Amino acid sequence: MSENATFAQIGEAFKAHNSFAVVSHVRPDGDAIGSILALGHALEQMGKSVRYLNNDGCPESLAFLPGSEKVEVSSEAKDVDIEVAITLDTAAHSRVGEGSLEAV
Repeated sequence: MSENATFAQIGEAFKAHNSFAVVSHVRPDGDAIGSILALGHALEQMGKSVRYLNNDGCPESLAFLPGSEKVEVSSEAKDVDIEVAITLDTAAHSRVGEGSLEAV
């Protein structure tokens, strides 16, 4: 998929694949965790398998968010076997963190 995928291309990727990782930036804030939870829950509603990854895990201050217990520390994630990885809430590849880059 090109760097600047259209919404239609993204929708096609969602339809065509079954396993996803949703990843946000290091030292996550509410936007980062909220973004991966929202997209991950939507994908699960479509019947997809989803791994929720963050280099630093979910901060305790955001543990009240529904599904926050699914957020894994990327470097501790085992058997990450996915077809598509999606990064959210960052435009810089380097902000994802080494643990997340190695996991996916």
